[in-house]
Amino acid sequence: MLLDEPRKAVPYLKKAIELKPKENWTITDNPEEDFNYLLGAYEILQDTASFEKLLAEKIKLCPTVDPNPTDFVLMGNLLVSERKYGEARKIYNRVIALDYTAITSESKTYDGYLGLAMVSYLEKNNKEALDYINKAYAINKKKWELYIIYGIVLLEEKDANNAYEAFKIAKSMHDRKWIKKDLMDRFFETN
Repeated sequence: MLLDEPRKAVPYLKKAIELKPKENWTITDNPEEDFNYLLGAYEILQDTASFEKLLAEKIKLCPTVDPNPTDFVLMGNLLVSERKYGEARKIYNRVIALDYTAITSESKTYDGYLGLAMVSYLEKNNKEALDYINKAYAINKKKWELYIIYGIVLLEEKDANNAYEAFKIAKSMHDRKWIKKDLMDRFFETN
């Protein structure tokens, strides 16, 4: 991996996981890091199928392998991309139900609510989407993604003025110039 040869790293990472039999795992001695490196290799290789399969396998091993809130959020997002909204909803609710603050020093509840807002919107339940957006807003109002989803739902609700304001806020918060210029300016016309 350090030599930027993820394809060559994959078999070694698989073997590292295999060499740690589950019956010998402890809270501090388990293949969590090996899973994470292998997930990283699949991400670099853009091997979505292998990434998703491994992520699902890692999640099934919880709590033997420490539950990582980011894994659950990623799985929820993958399920949304596959239009498996019911399964995604379960995953996002799991993120909300578990308090990950002790593990990550940051609560992932915000991401769970934002995921539920996205699912609700895609299921054409804008009222519920707005409720989840408000819950996410109460936790952290300083994330640009919140305002993008809020603006999209507002457009669907025929509230163009407030949607425009939400997109402007999102743009002002984003730190990547190319996203502000190429995406937000082009699609949301917030100049």
